[in-house]
Amino acid sequence: MKAIALVQPPHEPAMAGTFFGYLLGEGWEVKGFGAQEDVPDDVAAETEFILAALARVDASLIDRCRKLRLIQVPGHGFEHVDVEAARAAAVPVATVASSGAEAHTVAEWTILMAGAASRRLTQGHNALARGEFANVTLMQEGVFELAGKTIGIVGLGRIGREVAKRARGFDMKIVYHDAYRPGPDVEQQLGAEYRELDALLREADVVTLHVPATGKTKALIGARELEMMKPEAILVNTSRGPVVDHDALVDALRSKSIRAAALDVYDPEPPPPDDPLLALDNVTFSPHMAGVTAESLLRILQAAMANCNRVARGEEPLDVVEEGTEH
Repeated sequence: MKAIALVQPPHEPAMAGTFFGYLLGEGWEVKGFGAQEDVPDDVAAETEFILAALARVDASLIDRCRKLRLIQVPGHGFEHVDVEAARAAAVPVATVASSGAEAHTVAEWTILMAGAASRRLTQGHNALARGEFANVTLMQEGVFELAGKTIGIVGLGRIGREVAKRARGFDMKIVYHDAYRPGPDVEQQLGAEYRELDALLREADVVTLHVPATGKTKALIGARELEMMKPEAILVNTSRGPVVDHDALVDALRSKSIRAAALDVYDPEPPPPDDPLLALDNVTFSPHMAGVTAESLLRILQAAMANCNRVARGEEPLDVVEEGTEH
């Protein structure tokens, strides 16, 4: 089987190709490239699989890969792949959505960052680095425990359920909203109570987002929704940047209509240096790494390679991006 791996800097393409080939196993030949424009026509003509690790994949490469059987994204997001171009060529685009490879990884980050924002960890760190021992100031501004607070989970999929498990360990009350409500057995197991979105926003002390990026979820949290939240509430976003209206969030944080935000994703991403969010002291930042650890990266890659091997054996791929799904 012949595959190409598209990886962005600082990853070294040739090394990535060798590593991916090792994970795929015997019978695979994988060549690595930094961009689709770097793939020679003769290599593209023999390529059966594209491993699209964030580098752009569109018709300019797909149309040259006449033997292409699968475009595999080693992750959940597929914004860098032209799904319509792949569909026009009858080539499935697959993610690792059902693998759960990073579910508890993101859940850990969610609870860690909610706690960091609640206890003003970043502000204390920055003050001490400036030579200020600001414990009294921070206490006057308000530091709070997670215990006894209500966490509102928007999206009770694999990640949302892992968040609920960990929130229980912090003695938090759990409410959730999901477009597809699970059965009462799941709610009972997680100790989670269903709420309509507006009710959840009014009730929760921590609102955490775990929804896919679709047309329906774009700006799901906008000015109206932020206004519903408690003044002491914290917004955590590990899903996708466009799920939150950027300008509305800046306004809410500036005006202190919500207390803080903890963000791993942005719109645009990465945020430009002059993004007003970066100048605020009530935001805890992470560079889109909520699901990234040494352990989770290996699980993600293993799931992606297993899917390629499924297709190589003649089986249907898992986690195919469905028609009508929007980025």
